[in-house]
Amino acid sequence: MIAIINLGTNPNPYGIHEYVVRINQREICKFKHRRETGLAVCLKKASEAVENMDIDRMLEGLHEK
Repeated sequence: MIAIINLGTNPNPYGIHEYVVRINQREICKFKHRRETGLAVCLKKASEAVENMDIDRMLEGLHEK
């Protein structure tokens, strides 16, 4: 399962919030997003954060037991 999770406890629909991208329970990367810019921008930022990851490090994390 791939998940994008808002780490903040602030329910405010405005402002910058921190998010994490996970594959199953493994954290892949984090990014920040201004909520009022909408879902499409959030998904794009998540995609860019994953692209900027060191792919070898990400794969190692997925194969750890």
